[in-house]
Order: sequence, then C-alpha cells, then structure tokens
Amino acid sequence: MHAPNGSVNRMANDLAPDWPIGPSEAMYRISVKGSPNLDCDFIFDRNDGAYGYSAVALRAANAIPYVCDAKPGLLTSLDLPLTLPHGAFRG
Repeated sequence: MHAPNGSVNRMANDLAPDWPIGPSEAMYRISVKGSPNLDCDFIFDRNDGAYGYSAVALRAANAIPYVCDAKPGLLTSLDLPLTLPHGAFRG
C-alpha cells in the first residue's frame, strides 16, 4: 500500500508501517514536488495534541475579519483571500 496524497495521520506507528514516518510523533510535514522540491518539517516539543489543535484553529481564527467584511450568505475558503494573520508580514 502506498501513502495517500495529502495527510497521513496515525493512531500508532505500527499501523500502515509502509507509509512515511517522520523523525517525531508530534510533527507536520509539508512536501511539494516540483522544481525545486520543497520539504518542511514542523516538529513540536511535546505530543499532547494542543499544538495540533492550535495549528488547525488558526486558519479559522485568522478568517474572522474577512468573514465579517464579506457579503451575507454562505462562504467557502474560495470566497475569501488568504487568511494570513494581520501584521505577520511587514514591508
């Protein structure tokens, strides 16, 4: 079996042992295959789940100002600009 494209989540390392395993149980890996290839590992210093929940929630939290400014109705992420934190990048 090959690892799926996208996210690999395990309940234990002995499940799907042929799928890639990173250097830490508490990490996110982003791999972009292209020219050039890009691999980024985000390794957390503990594996209690709090960091993962925070990382997932940040996109929704950063979308709040854009959702408040949007026209009424149902929105998807395609209807919003990139949800970067305000002031994260200064020119």
